[in-house]
Amino acid sequence: MKCSGELAPNWQEYVNRGTLIPGLQPLYLLYGKDNLEASGVPSVTWTCHGDYEVRINGGGLLAENPVPPPLDYYTEPLPAIAPWGSLATLNDVLGEDLEEPVIVNPLSWDPLTPVALKGSIEGPPGCVTDGANSYYWGRLDPLRAVKTAKCARLRAKKTPEPVRLGHLSLATTDESYRANNVEVARTGNCIIVRAGSAITVQGDCKLTFRTSLWEYRVGILYPSCYHTIRIAGERRVIGPVPALVVGLNSYVAMASRRGVKAVIEPGLIEVEVRGSLRLALAGEAGAYRLFLEDLVDWSMVEAPRRGYGNSRSSYGVIVLVGAGPGEMCFSLSNPLPEAGMAEVRLPYLGEEAVLYGPYGVEEMPISMDLVRVPLPPGFHGCLGVRLSGEKKLLRMIRRFRGR
Repeated sequence: MKCSGELAPNWQEYVNRGTLIPGLQPLYLLYGKDNLEASGVPSVTWTCHGDYEVRINGGGLLAENPVPPPLDYYTEPLPAIAPWGSLATLNDVLGEDLEEPVIVNPLSWDPLTPVALKGSIEGPPGCVTDGANSYYWGRLDPLRAVKTAKCARLRAKKTPEPVRLGHLSLATTDESYRANNVEVARTGNCIIVRAGSAITVQGDCKLTFRTSLWEYRVGILYPSCYHTIRIAGERRVIGPVPALVVGLNSYVAMASRRGVKAVIEPGLIEVEVRGSLRLALAGEAGAYRLFLEDLVDWSMVEAPRRGYGNSRSSYGVIVLVGAGPGEMCFSLSNPLPEAGMAEVRLPYLGEEAVLYGPYGVEEMPISMDLVRVPLPPGFHGCLGVRLSGEKKLLRMIRRFRGR
């Protein structure tokens, strides 16, 4: 059984270039490339997290960064996560009534930042609308179907308030509106949606944040790892990169599918928004999740009333990326130095689960409708699952009656 769908994030464009971006090693191995030729680079064995090794110019002594890590490598936005079309082939064999419209969260966590649904005045219960788009922040259980409803209308606030997030403060906004637990502010050509300790920005603009920091620690996301630099008393331009973690004692994470470009100097951080940006009080694990949230094509779809099971993960992530007749496909990845675990509860009992990783293919055990997969540091892979078409409860009833 082959895994249908693509990885999420899908770094194949960067693999095809043959570049030496940190953290690409497990992806090179996944695509069957363990030896690279590169001009101006010594013959070394390029290692990542101590587990993934790719030979450069025939191999040699171990090296993590044979060339300096680029601070502006993310020049080609990664493909969006949109499994909705392939799920239609799975819907055809589930034998359940479909509901429309619903929201299905393909990620293994509740979104950390507000979700925006363009061109709709409906969304999950508790959503708000400005009459053109809807915004929601709250619980969206992974893989479950959430039926949509009409959203509450935003109400204008007489005096716009500063937008604050941790050590960052955006002093000026043109206007702001509020309803339920969501506030929507406008500044220039950008819409800023704030809820709790998280912000989603849409549009094209530059946001200038004031901060109390003179010195920064900045973590930059690469495909399978983070690289940390220190900025002290100087002006640095970083980006585009997919995600950043910026702070000193506390941190703000920011990520964008189109890349984050930031100018950082004492007391000031200027961020260029190119279509979308997500920010939250979080560290490296949170920044990675923000990036995937921005990759998702959040749309209302047709799905079974109970959705497609459930999933969860620690440190790394598991993402529903595709399906076929009687099959489901999940992408798994972990850019952190800590090992994690992912698990998925299938909508039907599983017959077979196969993991495709950097070092080959491995069959994973299934406990009725539950599949667990370890996530080593730096791992990228794909899990294909074949469903039996029988629900767990029905099998338990049959076993009981057979006794």
